Amino acid sequence: MIQENPDITLRDKRKWLLIILAIKLMFFIYWAVHYDLYSKAGLVKNHLAVELADTDTYYNPIDTWVKQGVYPNMCRMPGLAPVYAPFYILFGKQVAYIAVIVFQFLFSTLAAYCLAIVASRMCRWRFAFQTTAVLSAMSAFVSVWDHVLLSDSLSVSFLIFSLYHFTGYFTLGKPRSLLYAGFWLTWSMFIRQIAVIGFPIALLILFIAKRKQLFELIKYASLFLLSLLVIDGWWMIRNYKQEQIFVPLVKPIADCWQSYSKPFMAINDLQITWGEDVQYWIAGSSAAWFNQASPQAKPYPFRKAIMTSICNHDSILTLQHTYAAFRTEKDSLKKNQLEEKILSKCADYKKAYIAEHAADYWLVKRGIMLGQFVFPLRHDNLPGPSFAEMNIIQKAIKSGFLLLLLLINFLAVIAMIYALFTWKKSIMAFALLPSGIITFLAVLLGYIEQRYFLPVYPFFLVIAVWFVGDVLLEKLKKKTSM
Repeated sequence: MIQENPDITLRDKRKWLLIILAIKLMFFIYWAVHYDLYSKAGLVKNHLAVELADTDTYYNPIDTWVKQGVYPNMCRMPGLAPVYAPFYILFGKQVAYIAVIVFQFLFSTLAAYCLAIVASRMCRWRFAFQTTAVLSAMSAFVSVWDHVLLSDSLSVSFLIFSLYHFTGYFTLGKPRSLLYAGFWLTWSMFIRQIAVIGFPIALLILFIAKRKQLFELIKYASLFLLSLLVIDGWWMIRNYKQEQIFVPLVKPIADCWQSYSKPFMAINDLQITWGEDVQYWIAGSSAAWFNQASPQAKPYPFRKAIMTSICNHDSILTLQHTYAAFRTEKDSLKKNQLEEKILSKCADYKKAYIAEHAADYWLVKRGIMLGQFVFPLRHDNLPGPSFAEMNIIQKAIKSGFLLLLLLINFLAVIAMIYALFTWKKSIMAFALLPSGIITFLAVLLGYIEQRYFLPVYPFFLVIAVWFVGDVLLEKLKKKTSM
């Protein structure tokens, strides 16, 4: 049972909002300086806004819409347009970029405050609000993205706003809270589509709560879904009118980016089948090895468990050579032949691995990817020099943030197992969305890029605080009082 914490006064909330702002501003300046000093030339705009490889794919379609009145594709949903477009129209691209960063920081600050209130609703521990506020404000895992011109910062903030209003409905009983929750979840989905998982999970929770009151269930579910039906309905109609195809979210990735050729996608799919990380920009990954421009001299150290009667280290090395030749070949006939060879080999290797190592495919490799996603051995996207070139303070900060991430995730996983065995219904319901995202991305699809974990982290933080405050400290208190 969740409820509002009466001990947290309006004055307390205002004070802690200022504390959150101060903490986040300190780290905002720290990350801005490090991005500015250590990023590649031209990536940081006006010392604040960081462009990455995908930035143009989010913002250029909005530029086209402003200039020509037509949103040009279905590869990105226009969720960033309400924040970016007004400033682009009035002041141009560079000022609009800075405005987006400022809004990302402000929304992120407010989201940390809202998450602290959510924690105070979920936990009986008197310090849940304050602990969550501090940890959320100082965590680099989310805040480092406030500088980046991608989808991550705003999508996570809007997801937290939705969570704040959704839990608020169960504590305050105001139906309009469901309307607000659906609105923010829809906006989060329009920026990063994984948020769509929140809709069936929220409906399931509403069904459990209102299953004996059918009329109220329909009414409240309709309120929650109103924004989705209206806004995404408009998006689907627009897409059908443009290309006569049904696209509720975005087109498949292979239909959007020319660099994602059929051989590239086939090799990615093969690596995911084996349980490998397909982030080709991460040094040392199998994807980076496969995507080297030249044929590699030595095989990549793949797990022995993936080897089959038709696939070994040498045959995989040959596949890499074939792919390197495909990427550089100019003759269209020879290029097509290389493509067919790559597609055939990938299909054969995948089929043989699943047939000969079914247990590894269905259990072991999924466990490996789950572990890499939830318990990473590195903290990606922290700006700065290489770890070897960092001074002692920089090393301590980077290592500290990685340890914080691992600690929060470890506590959350243990907490969810504990909640399941002790049948803590409210925590089990709260854990549905992060569990769903992890299962869908890491276990089913094999996508373990760290930024995909961002929408999970706020939920894990609240669950970890609940476990420490309501379970561990409560048990310790009882033991010391005996």
